[in-house]
Amino acid sequence: MNVQFVLLGCLLVLSLAIQSQPVIFKTYTVQDGLVSNQVRGVRQDSRGFIWIATWEGVSKYDGNKFTNFNSDNGLAFELINDIYEDRDGKLYIADNNGNIDYIKDNRVVNQPNDSIVVNRFIEESRSVVYAITDNRGILSFRDGKLESAKEQPIISVQDMAIINDSLKLVLNMHNEPVILDSEMKPFSKAENYAATSLAKDARNNIWICSQQGIRLLDPVQKRNEPIRYLPLPPSLQHPMISKSQSFLYMFEDADQNYWLSSMNGLIRVSANGKVQLFTTKNGLPTNLVTNLYQDKEKNIWMCSELGLVKLVMKNDPHFITMENGLVSDRIDALVPIKDFGYYINNATQLFTFREKDFQLKPISQMTYYSNMIQDRDGKSLLVTSNQGFSRITDPSASAQKLLNPIPGKGYFSIVVDQYDNYFLGTANGIVVYSNGRTTTIPSNEYRITAMVFDPQGYLWAGTWDRGLYRITITYQEDGLSFKTEDFTYLVPDRHIRSSFRDREGNIWIGTRYHGAVRISTRNGTPVKQINLDKKQGLSSNWISTFAEDQNANIWIGTHSGLNKLIAGQDGFRVFDFGKLNNFFGEVRCISPAPGNIIWCGTNSGLIRFRDDQLDTLPPPPLYLTSMRIGDSTHLMPDLPKNKFSIPYGSNQLFFEFSAPGFINEKTILYSYRLVGSADTAWSIPGNQHSISYASLQPGHYTFEVRAHGWNEEPGEVTRLHFEINPPFWQTWWFYLLLGLLIILLLYGIYWYRLSQWIKWQKARDRIATDLHDDIGSALTNISILSALGTKNLGHPPEAEKYLRRITEEVHSSSQAMDDIIWNVNSKNDTVEEILVRMRRFAAELFDHTTTSCYLELDPAAASKKLSMEQRRDMYLVYKESLNNIYKHAEARTVWVHLSTVDHSVKMVIRDDGRGFDPGAITHRNGLNNLKKRVEKWKGRISIHSESGKGSVIEIIMPVNKVLLK
Repeated sequence: MNVQFVLLGCLLVLSLAIQSQPVIFKTYTVQDGLVSNQVRGVRQDSRGFIWIATWEGVSKYDGNKFTNFNSDNGLAFELINDIYEDRDGKLYIADNNGNIDYIKDNRVVNQPNDSIVVNRFIEESRSVVYAITDNRGILSFRDGKLESAKEQPIISVQDMAIINDSLKLVLNMHNEPVILDSEMKPFSKAENYAATSLAKDARNNIWICSQQGIRLLDPVQKRNEPIRYLPLPPSLQHPMISKSQSFLYMFEDADQNYWLSSMNGLIRVSANGKVQLFTTKNGLPTNLVTNLYQDKEKNIWMCSELGLVKLVMKNDPHFITMENGLVSDRIDALVPIKDFGYYINNATQLFTFREKDFQLKPISQMTYYSNMIQDRDGKSLLVTSNQGFSRITDPSASAQKLLNPIPGKGYFSIVVDQYDNYFLGTANGIVVYSNGRTTTIPSNEYRITAMVFDPQGYLWAGTWDRGLYRITITYQEDGLSFKTEDFTYLVPDRHIRSSFRDREGNIWIGTRYHGAVRISTRNGTPVKQINLDKKQGLSSNWISTFAEDQNANIWIGTHSGLNKLIAGQDGFRVFDFGKLNNFFGEVRCISPAPGNIIWCGTNSGLIRFRDDQLDTLPPPPLYLTSMRIGDSTHLMPDLPKNKFSIPYGSNQLFFEFSAPGFINEKTILYSYRLVGSADTAWSIPGNQHSISYASLQPGHYTFEVRAHGWNEEPGEVTRLHFEINPPFWQTWWFYLLLGLLIILLLYGIYWYRLSQWIKWQKARDRIATDLHDDIGSALTNISILSALGTKNLGHPPEAEKYLRRITEEVHSSSQAMDDIIWNVNSKNDTVEEILVRMRRFAAELFDHTTTSCYLELDPAAASKKLSMEQRRDMYLVYKESLNNIYKHAEARTVWVHLSTVDHSVKMVIRDDGRGFDPGAITHRNGLNNLKKRVEKWKGRISIHSESGKGSVIEIIMPVNKVLLK
């Protein structure tokens, strides 16, 4: 015996014995977002979302994240007993403190319920729903209200199952089974028997779970007699389901498999009688499962104190492990036995496996087995081991040794040709066993890991690390001759681990580092057609094995799972079958069976899957779950169904979406687009459940999102229409207002120019009038006086008088002309220039008199400006006032002071003359003219005078703010 292989076999057995069991359970905990790890119940609503009742509130799972409801967002109490959905989509929440809340459109609504503690909702039909309670017995539940028309002797009901129209089986407060009649009166009772729960299957069988096993209720019962039971069916008389075992819960799934929850783990009893135990070794977080539920996709949801557990049942997985009798969980090879099952290569032990009832039977034991295949007769088994090369013709017979072990070489692979020549791959090349003789193929002294014949009879040999070779075999009467050719250039990796020939004659090569390669022959020349690796979706680049099922699908076992290749027009599409079933172990061999059954030998035991062709299914319906507009988050369906508007300042949007499919949430892909934006192309499908858009411009948009099925085809599009409102400066009413303002502005400009034109026209008219009245009349007088003077030339005294009159008229006209020119000159608009003019007039007026006139100007008012009209009127008021003083006051001194007050010009004229009575009636118009000129500008004039004490005239005239600046 080769010591090297003995040690290798021992190490292998020890390492395999400690390998983990197949982990196919997915556990959700608070780390995943669940509100509490202590899960009490599970329900799926009509849209497909999963609702979880816990000790600390309710969680809603949409396949992407958990949305939690507790006392912080409305629940009356956080310990939840049960959940029920009515026909209107309301989720009723039975709190353990006696309240029944409901959740509608993601909002919690509290409603009073007279402190009736509901333990469970039990639906007999869509119109008949019962609520079993702690303190009011069995009540009807309708439209969110509890109703009862009968008095009940049993007021505390822990569980209930409906036997028929008149009988109900309940568990009372002591968990004793009691049958009630239609009047809710006791009909019969179990004696000295405490149950844990009741279950009813699809055939209306009622099961009772207890600490003493399970019992099947006899549907025929008699009043006032102990409850009667039926014998258990053979499938439930398995040793694993003993009467001494305590069962907490029983459940029948859609495929009529029974699930039994015990203190020692979860037991599945298949419809065909196969029994399987799941424990923490298989991935359960705890052996104690308190409740089970099956969703629309046939996933089994399990409640525990350590989280919510999911088992994907769509492909009906079964597991054969060391707990079923294997010596280790590593399966190296499977060989079919017609109408029976399989030979299993289990490291140091060969087994037969009967598929009918999953029975294992050891048939031969050696220190180490390397490989085995079926012989060409379809009956014999060819085996390589540390003891050499052997044939087994019958499971009950001993192995027939064909070759002794080769020291230092060992056997790793086997193939047989059409002439019953056996080719054995060793550590140093290929040994051929033919007619009792052995031959070594020359020029190929590498470790042979995989061999396969192609349809042309060429032998393809893959090596451990030296590439791929093709061997031409020539059959002669005196033996075989060989020609070896290097075809490593066809593969991307020199490390070959597996090979296979499909029914079309293509050769598949599995590598260690670069995936799988398909080689075809064209015109007699081998060519590489396909290279698949992780980039194309394989679970690993380490390819362990190949197989082909009855539908011509190629199956690839890798170091990290199982993959199915689906042929298409453009090549193959990779479907990650292992990921779908939450299985990521190493697949070492694959054997398809009738009925779309796939058997896999793995490093975690023997696993059976049913290929339900999920790769052809469309995705589940997709829902928008939330939307954030600016800083405000809305849970769907809070937003309206039709188009809605969003303010311009909140034009940053965030969408979350999910398709509630739970076979494997991470395999569902999504694509989306925003119609109305610059880029309206669909995104590349990915498992991203959210998308945000920032700084959207005003306009109409449609957000579209779709899920992609496992067939990679997109599903129905979910749409949300919305509008980003424009900023106020881009709205119609702003444009209208702006247009009106522009019109008003243009009108204002027009009106201003018109008023200015009118003003200037009035000024021109006034100047013309002044010229006509003053200059014209003066010239007329001069003309008359000149004519009179001419007539009296003979009388010099008379002519001199007329000439003096002419001189006065000329002087008066010159002064009037000077006043007109001064008034229209814009250089004279300042108060300081007005004062200069006023000084000049005062000097001319009082120059030949004894009256002194003093004019003062406030420095702050010197630079202030007045309009032409206002300046003229102020000057005329001043001039009229000084003329009155000159003619009537007989004053010795006159004081004039100019200043600005607020937005007005103030002028004070004071004299020390004889004064007058301002209220006296006079035929003169001087004072009235003063008042009219001041009131014209909405100013004020005040006159104070007393006889012998002079007079004070104070004038205040408002001035335009712009002119005062």
